[in-house]
Amino acid sequence: MNKIGNNEFLRYSKKIRVLYVEDSIVQAKLTYRSIHSFFRKFDVAYDGKEGLEKYLENDYDLVITDVNMPEINGKDLVKKIREKNQDQYIVVTSSTEDPETLIDFINQGIDMFILKPLNLEKIKYYLYRVCKRIDKERELEILKEKRVFDSFVITANHEINQHLGVILGNIQLCFSAKNRCINENNIKYLAKIKRSSNKIAEVLKKMREVSSLEFIDYASYSEMVDIHKHNEKEGKE
Repeated sequence: MNKIGNNEFLRYSKKIRVLYVEDSIVQAKLTYRSIHSFFRKFDVAYDGKEGLEKYLENDYDLVITDVNMPEINGKDLVKKIREKNQDQYIVVTSSTEDPETLIDFINQGIDMFILKPLNLEKIKYYLYRVCKRIDKERELEILKEKRVFDSFVITANHEINQHLGVILGNIQLCFSAKNRCINENNIKYLAKIKRSSNKIAEVLKKMREVSSLEFIDYASYSEMVDIHKHNEKEGKE
């Protein structure tokens, strides 16, 4: 068993929220004092019932549970947790080496089985592996979300430019006309402007819903039409 340094352990554990379920008060307090400072959150429950109540009331990245406990034992606790969250990371600690018990937990999809007695180095060694796995899974999820977002931004950018191009083109048509009256053609142009503006508003709304980025006003690489200057120019002509 390789010794895991504190800094290396903290690298993967510092963002993890833990629920530790252990009916032995001595063992629970010893484990808490030994490793709670490595984690973002480390709650302790002293039986399966209390553990389930805390689990249902809070969000945890990792559940560590004993097997033989009053009220609700470890097997039933894992089963109830799995009913709520199939993907929950679970580590089981036990002094039993009964193969059937181990097989039952494996079938329930636990992530680690640590044989008691526990000590600091053993706990750190096994929890390090689980925390590292959780961290890598988070990185993959973030990468996946980023790719989806990047794809969305590219598509949205294309749509924005396309519709703003329509707006600019129709504005130019409206104000390049010699006749200053609003005629049938001008009404059509303005209707197109309104439709395209609504499209832009919809796209921007979607971008704000999926992003925490700070948005800035649109700045086109194309020359924007200054309506007031254009009017002055037309008046002089």
